This record gives sequence, structure tokens and C-alpha cells, in this order.
Amino acid sequence: MKPEWQLEFACTSCGACCRRAYVIKDVVPVRQDGTCKHLLELGHTSRCAIYEARPNECRVGFARQGTELSVEEYLRLSAQACNGMQEQDEMPEHFRVVAADVI
Repeated sequence: MKPEWQLEFACTSCGACCRRAYVIKDVVPVRQDGTCKHLLELGHTSRCAIYEARPNECRVGFARQGTELSVEEYLRLSAQACNGMQEQDEMPEHFRVVAADVI
């Protein structure tokens, strides 16, 4: 049985969050530019080299623990944050997470 915080998220494999691994540098190894060392850049997508064994901090639902947010609200806010990082990185629109896909 999956832990309650383990949620399904419509990740588009853009790597925007992995490029900001400096936020959790005490959990994952980070390159000098702040990118996670496990991030694999594969053309127009990105993949985690240790995806199945990645730390909990790299899982979308982990941060929901201790909040009063519903699953739907948490996923909606996560999609907004994800899309905001993509916009900052000037990534193509096709990487955007559609809120309807995460709820």
C-alpha cells in the first residue's frame, strides 16, 4: 500500500524542478549550477537517473504532509508552481502541466 502522501502527478519531464535542486542540496547531490547530478538531459526532455529510488523530497506529494490542503488543491498549486518554473526557464508551452490532468 502506498503512503497517503504518494500522489500521481502529470509530470511532463521538463526537468525544471531538478534544475533547482539547490533547494534540497542536503538531500541530493548538486552540480555547481544547482542542478541535480541525477538529471539526464535527453534532447527535449529530462529524466532522473534514479527515478524509482529518488528521495521523498523529489516526490510531488511529499511536501503535502502537515498541510490542511486537499489533494485536489495541493495538486492544483503544484501544477501552478511547476508551470511558473517552466515560464521562468522560457520552456515551450507543450511542457505545461494542465490542472485537469492532475486532479
